[in-house]
Amino acid sequence: MTPQDTYAKQAYTKARETNTLTEQLLMIYDRIINSIEQAKQGMLNGQHEMVYNNLQKADSAIVGLMEAVDKDVDEKMFDALVSFYRDIDMQLLRLMSKDDTKLCEDIIDSLQIMRNAWAKAIQEQENTQEDSDTNTNTLEETNSEDSAETPPPSHEYTIPSDGDDFTITV
Repeated sequence: MTPQDTYAKQAYTKARETNTLTEQLLMIYDRIINSIEQAKQGMLNGQHEMVYNNLQKADSAIVGLMEAVDKDVDEKMFDALVSFYRDIDMQLLRLMSKDDTKLCEDIIDSLQIMRNAWAKAIQEQENTQEDSDTNTNTLEETNSEDSAETPPPSHEYTIPSDGDDFTITV
C-alpha cells in the first residue's frame, strides 16, 4: 500500500467515524479541492514532488467517489456522476505529466460547482425533512384522523457537465 493509499484510507476512516454521510461527501470534495490548490502552488514554485503527491491524493479520492456511486440510483444520474468523476480523473492524470495551472483552476471550478450543488441539495433535503417532521408532529398532536400526510416536495438541481447536464432530484 502506497503512502497516498494509507493516507486516503485513514482520512475516509476518520470521516466515517465522526461525520454523517453527507458531511463526509462535502469533506471529501473540500480535501480534493485543497489538494489540487496545493498542487497548483507546487507548480508555481517548481516543487514537482509536492505537485505529484497532492495530485495523487486528489486522484485517489476521486476514484473512491467514483467507486462509491450507488448503482441502484437513477441510471441517468449514475451515468452522469461516473462520467463526471472519470473526466476529473483523466484531467488529474494529465496534470501528473504536465504542469498546467489553468487546468488546475478548471478542475477546481468543476469540483466547486459539484460540491456546491451537493451542499445545496443536502441543505434543501434537511429543510424539507425538518418541515415534514414538524408537519408530522402537528398532525399527531391534533389527532386528526382525516388528515393525510403529504410527501415532502422534491427539489431539482442541475449539474453542468461536458456532455449533457444532469439533474439531482431530492
